[in-house]
Amino acid sequence: MPSRGIRILKFVNARDNRSCSSKLFSHSINIKIPTETWQNLKQLRALDFSHSALTQVPDSIRELKLLRYLSLFQTRINTIPESISDLYNLRVLDARTDSLREIPRGIQKLVNLRHLNLDLWSPLCMPRGIGALKGLQTLPRFSIGSEGWHCNVTELHHLVNIHGELCITGLRRVTNVNDAQTANLVSKNHLQILRLDWSDGVCPNNCSHPSSSNDVATPEQEEEIFESLRPHKNIEELEVINYSGYRYPSWFGASTFMDLAKIILCQHSCKFLPPLGELPRLRILSMEYMTGVEHVGQEFRGSITTRAFPALEELEFKEILKWVEWSQIGQDDFPSLRLLKIKENHELRYLPHTLSSSLTKLVIKDCSKLASLPAIPNLTALVLKGKINEQLLNDLHFPCLRSLKVLLSRSIEHILLDSRNHPLLEVLVISVCPCLHSIMGLSNLGSLKFLNINRCPYLQLPSDKPLSPHLQRLTITKCPLLAHWLEIQNSRLQCQLDGSKDAWYEEQQALYELNDASEDEQREEFGLLSEDENGEEDDEQDHEQSEDQETHYGNNDSSEDE
Repeated sequence: MPSRGIRILKFVNARDNRSCSSKLFSHSINIKIPTETWQNLKQLRALDFSHSALTQVPDSIRELKLLRYLSLFQTRINTIPESISDLYNLRVLDARTDSLREIPRGIQKLVNLRHLNLDLWSPLCMPRGIGALKGLQTLPRFSIGSEGWHCNVTELHHLVNIHGELCITGLRRVTNVNDAQTANLVSKNHLQILRLDWSDGVCPNNCSHPSSSNDVATPEQEEEIFESLRPHKNIEELEVINYSGYRYPSWFGASTFMDLAKIILCQHSCKFLPPLGELPRLRILSMEYMTGVEHVGQEFRGSITTRAFPALEELEFKEILKWVEWSQIGQDDFPSLRLLKIKENHELRYLPHTLSSSLTKLVIKDCSKLASLPAIPNLTALVLKGKINEQLLNDLHFPCLRSLKVLLSRSIEHILLDSRNHPLLEVLVISVCPCLHSIMGLSNLGSLKFLNINRCPYLQLPSDKPLSPHLQRLTITKCPLLAHWLEIQNSRLQCQLDGSKDAWYEEQQALYELNDASEDEQREEFGLLSEDENGEEDDEQDHEQSEDQETHYGNNDSSEDE
């Protein structure tokens, strides 16, 4: 039996939970502690259930009147008992678990609570009364519901001490612009990250609480609500999700937001992108699933007369469903841009004639109607994925290009590599191109150091043409028609291929720099990619007769490291 003086108690599984296997978590637990045991724990200050398979917090926890810290991090609980409201001295409640469905209404009594840590993506219902916790400094998640039992956006008014991150979900339930103004986001000067989510959450149908209204805002109301949710000028990151309004608020993109460094826009209905070119420190900008945008032009730059987007380093356009053209870029715009991703824009036809000379990496995925790329004088890395126009690939002209990756493409049958267009190419990766038959000009790439070809079952290469004299490593995987070619190249190159660890690490670094870090690429990397999503059969089943092992040349003693 624990002594009366114990201050900290942590429940652990049979083994160290940080190193245990996933099987250990297959058995849920319901901790039942006798009342007399709680009597001996009255001096307890910290109680940690984190990483356990806990499914229910004991109702008798109310006996721990002096408890200041309670962690339910990564447990399996879906509700917290009302008895927690008796823990008057509680300062920290860590309830970051994706199974949590609701917070008890009695939590409003915990006026000494300073940190309420919640999972960002759990289907969480939040009760009225949160606004009474005026001392809260940590509240990453604020869920708005349909009146009645649920929290109202006005309860944010007094929560002026919130630091760090705040995600407001369920904004579509706000239909009164006065309520949005009362939330008083502009006063929260300690906030660094703000997420505004108009959706109803992950699983809104799981809510069992009665509501007095099921009204949702119209697009016009959403515009007014968004206008009233202006954050403090100290904000550093802003994310806006599921916005159905037709225009953006007047403050969006204002140069007064001197510290705003990252913006993510996802699933919007506006016909035009917001004017963000004046933000002086914006470094990362991502726009995804914009359903109304057809043209990107001057409105994106804003009214700035000098160079737009002065600090932007990373820019992504993804699933801009109706997007046809991007134009009207100033000569001095994007002076800091180094990474541009244009992905799954199936109607895109035209890009600007030139892009910033600072741009060094470009990723194009599933843009089948795009026939040419802009002039990018200092581009060093290019990744082409999915449905790509073959003309685009064969007309590349980037004199500084050092790395090229063609991945997951069923639309490419022939690749033409002209050494005059990219004389410095050192890294070439061709991966999962099941329709590829030929690569012309490969032997003319005099600077090529690393060649990696993976899962191109119909690819054939001429055996009478030697590869670059600078080639250090050659990796071929699941390309059955290249067996004879490999034998000939191996006999030619065995003296020059470098099997040192330094060469292996250099190759890995080059491949890492080409990695887009997207889910499909990670699955491909581990050989798990199914082509079913493209309407085709799985390549692994189509070509069972191909060799399973990778053939590395120039890889003597580093395979174990890999």
